[in-house]
Amino acid sequence: MRIGIDARELAGQPTGVGRYLAALVREWAATERVQCHDFVLYAPRPLGITLDARRFATRVVGGFPGTWWEQILMPRVARTDHLDLFFAPAYTAPLRLNVPLVVTIHDLSYEAHPEWFRLREGLRRRWVTRQTAQRAAAVITDSEFSRGEVVEWLGLPGSRVSVVRPGIDPPEVTAVSRAEPRLLYVGSIFNRRHVPDLIRAFGALVRLHPDASLDIVGANRTHPHENIEAAIENLRLAGRVRWHQYAPEERLRELYARARAFVFLSEYEGLGMTPLEALAVGIPVVVGDTPVARETCGDAALFVPCGDVQATTRALEAVLFDEPRVALHRTWSATTHRMQQLRDHPEAAQQEHDRLLDAGDPGLSPRLSFDPRDDVAAPFIATGARPNVAILREQGVNGQVEMAAAFDRAGFAAFDVHMSDIIAGRVSLADFAGLAACGGFSYGDALGAGEGWAKSILFNARAREQFETFFARGDTFALGVCNGCQMMSNLHDIVPGSAHWPHFVRNRSEQFEARLALVEIQQSPSLFFSGMAGSRIPVAVAHGEGYAEFRDSAQLVAAEPYVCWRFVDNRGAVTESYPYNPNGSPEGITSLTTPDGRFSILMPHPERVFRNVQLSWRPREWDSGDDSPWMRMFRNARRQVG
Repeated sequence: MRIGIDARELAGQPTGVGRYLAALVREWAATERVQCHDFVLYAPRPLGITLDARRFATRVVGGFPGTWWEQILMPRVARTDHLDLFFAPAYTAPLRLNVPLVVTIHDLSYEAHPEWFRLREGLRRRWVTRQTAQRAAAVITDSEFSRGEVVEWLGLPGSRVSVVRPGIDPPEVTAVSRAEPRLLYVGSIFNRRHVPDLIRAFGALVRLHPDASLDIVGANRTHPHENIEAAIENLRLAGRVRWHQYAPEERLRELYARARAFVFLSEYEGLGMTPLEALAVGIPVVVGDTPVARETCGDAALFVPCGDVQATTRALEAVLFDEPRVALHRTWSATTHRMQQLRDHPEAAQQEHDRLLDAGDPGLSPRLSFDPRDDVAAPFIATGARPNVAILREQGVNGQVEMAAAFDRAGFAAFDVHMSDIIAGRVSLADFAGLAACGGFSYGDALGAGEGWAKSILFNARAREQFETFFARGDTFALGVCNGCQMMSNLHDIVPGSAHWPHFVRNRSEQFEARLALVEIQQSPSLFFSGMAGSRIPVAVAHGEGYAEFRDSAQLVAAEPYVCWRFVDNRGAVTESYPYNPNGSPEGITSLTTPDGRFSILMPHPERVFRNVQLSWRPREWDSGDDSPWMRMFRNARRQVG
C-alpha cells in the first residue's frame, strides 16, 4: 500500500502535532509488519527528520503551509503519486483528493470554546474539520473524552471513531540533577492552559520559597492575547521565571532532567502528552482537574481546580517541597550507603538501602502462639529441687551472667564453669543435668573463636572424654549460643545426631552485626522450643560469624526437619535479605537441634532479652508482665528435667 502523509508539522520546529507525527513515522519505519507499505510525505519545506528515502519519499511542495496549500497545492502533486490512502495527522485533510482519508482529530476546542479563536480562524477550522470528518473513511482520536466530543459535535456514529492513544516516548534523561526546586511547563501557550494563573500561583510560592524557579516552554498562541512577559515582570519574577518560546529535543531533555515537578493547568485537552512525558521520567505532575486529565493520568497526578490560584500554589508547594518520607530518608542515607557499599558487602548494602523504599513497612511485628505469663516450670520449682546447669565459658565470653540469670529464674542451680576448670579436672560434667555454652566477647576471644574453642575440647583428652560422656548420657541437655553455637557445631563428631549442623562463618555483610532482629520459631524436636512453634519474637543479635555454611545442598535438605528458628522480615516472610537476616544464612536458618531435641544451637541471644525491660523495643501489651516470651525456652528445659 502507498500511503500519503501531510507532513507540514515535521518541517521547521515541531511541537505537539509534529512530535506526534514524528513518533508515528519512526515507529512505522521500525515495525516489521509495516515493511510492506511505502509512504510519501508532503511538506512545504525540507523535513527536520531523517528517514529511509526508499520507503519514505518526500515531496517538497512550495507555498505557505495553510488552507490553500492543503486543499489546492499539495493535492496537485499527490494525485501524480497514485496513492492508496492519505493520512492527515491534525484535524483536516485535502477534500478533493480522490483516495480514502484517515484523519486524527485530537480535540474539538474550536467547537466547544469558539471564544478562544479569531472569528475567521474558528469558522475555517469548524467547516474544514466537519467536511474532513464526513469524508474520512476513519477518524482517530486520542482519548475516550475526545471520542465523545467528536461524536457530539460532528455528529459521527461512534463506530467510525477509534481511540488510538499515542505512545509516550519519554525524553532520554540520562543525568538527572533535581537538587533545585524547579518547576516545568511544556506546551504551546493557549488561553485554555491558564499560564498567567500559573505565573501568579508561582509568584505566591516564591514569597514562601525564594529559591524556587519556573521554566515555561512554548510559543504564545493565545486569543484574546495574554501578555506573558508582562505577567512575569509585574510580579517581579524575571529572575525566577525563564520563558523558552521553543526548545529543541536536546534542550527539552535537559529541562526534564532538572525539573523537580511539572505543571499543566489546561481546562481542555484531547489528551495532554507533556504531563505523561513528565510522569514517564519520574517527575510529579500537577494538572487541572478535568475529565480527560483524570482519564489519562489516573491517580498518578495531583489535580487542582482550573483557575484556582491559591489551590495551585498549595499543590506546587506540595510537589516541590513535601517530599515523601521515603525519598527524604534515602537522601539522608545516601552518603552512608555509598560508604557501606565500599566497606561492606555491596549487595547487602544495597538491600538495606532498598528497604527504605517500602513505605508500608509495618516494622517489627511479633506474634505469639503461647501465653508468656504461663509458667510451665512452676510445678517443678515448687518441689524445691534445683537441677545443676553448667554455664560454660571460654576466654573472652561475656554472656555468662545473663545466661546464669535466665536458668536461675527457671529453677536451675547455675554454676560458672570455665574451660580451664574442665581441662584441669577441677569440675566434672557428670555433676550437671545440662550445660549452656555462652557467647559474646569483650577484651579478647579464643583463637579461632568458636572453632578454636571446639579444638580445645577435641584435642584435649580429658576435656574430650568429659564432653563425649556428657553428650552420650540420655538425661542431659545442652544449649549453644553465639560463640557457643559455633563451638558446638564443630563438635559433630561427639554430639549424637548433629551431622546436619553447618559451620558458622563470617557474616555475608562482612561486618559484626548487633541489632534486634525478628525470628520465627519452627516446629522442631527441640526441648527448648516446645509449644512455641509459629511465634515471631524479636531477639538480640551480636555476632561476626553467624552465616550458616552447609557443605552442600544435601546437608541443607537433611537439616530442614531440625531447624528451630528462621529470620523473617517485618511481614513474617522467611528471608535472606539484609538487614532482616543479619548474617545472610540460607533460608533464614539461625538455630538447629538434634533428632532427640536435647542439644540445640542458635546464633542470636535470647538470654539477653529474657525480661521485657531488656528488649530495646517490645509491644506495649507485653509490659503487663516482667518475663519476655524468651523465658519460656528456659522453663521448657526445667520442665524437661522434671
